[in-house]
Amino acid sequence: MLHTIVVPLDGSAASEAALPYAAAIGRAAGAALEVVHVHVPWLPEAGFAEAASPSLRPPEVPEAGLPHPTATEKRRWIEELARRVAERTGVAASARLLEGPLVPTLRLHIEESGADLLVMTTRGQGAGGPTWLGSVAQSFARGASVPLLLVPLPPGEPEPWREPRVRRILVALDGSPPSERVLGPAQDVAAALRARLRLLLVLPPDSDPAARRAAESYLAATAAKLSDTAGTPALEIAVHEQPAAAILEEVRRHSIDLVAVASHGESGISRMLLGGPAQEMLRGAEAPLLLVRATAAEPGGGEPADRAGA
Repeated sequence: MLHTIVVPLDGSAASEAALPYAAAIGRAAGAALEVVHVHVPWLPEAGFAEAASPSLRPPEVPEAGLPHPTATEKRRWIEELARRVAERTGVAASARLLEGPLVPTLRLHIEESGADLLVMTTRGQGAGGPTWLGSVAQSFARGASVPLLLVPLPPGEPEPWREPRVRRILVALDGSPPSERVLGPAQDVAAALRARLRLLLVLPPDSDPAARRAAESYLAATAAKLSDTAGTPALEIAVHEQPAAAILEEVRRHSIDLVAVASHGESGISRMLLGGPAQEMLRGAEAPLLLVRATAAEPGGGEPADRAGA
């Protein structure tokens, strides 16, 4: 069940592209939104070491001659934004201004707030400063303590109040228990948005008929364990030497609206998705990506069907 959805913002219209997804899920699930901004004081005279790191550099570093936004100004901005979100979407929304090093401060807040879902765009830019949501998204994608929904920026100007249409959710599995950690959050989102799940497992080209039968049995058994809230999932086996490319093909072939995957599985798809070219291919799909942190396989859990996709 979803109760609290956190949306980090950097002050740009681009970062607000995450709000329609968060609001749609929140309204359907009865969850509240919390819009968050991290104010990073620009204090070079105090030896603020974090300012030297691109992932922690304050977005509000002013260009020559531009005024520096104060914490008070930012608080007024984010509180007004939360008020407009609640007014336009009908979802309870609150504002939170944090202060400190960007990534550590946001990560600590996520862990302490009891958030159930983190929603953000893959890039953004604060007024008068360098982009930072991209680095924040990458940091959380590698180790978020809660499910993370990454929303790619649409072409052209963002439409912050446009209701997203999510009817088909592709859940990529690799046959391992860690990859199955995505199933619960994917069901929650699917139930909230009344979307249908599609379970995908990718086999290598040299798989024999026995491997395919094992993969079919694995998908059927996995589907049988799902609750009825999201309906009966479609099952799909793809044969491809590159799991991420297979996912991209499935997204295009079936007009997938959202892809869900465990981010730290030990093998196969879940390992490859965060590695270089595979991540770039998924970005090219222009579909939101739900990442769920996987845990190590439980001792004694046995080997999955053929370690498919490994």
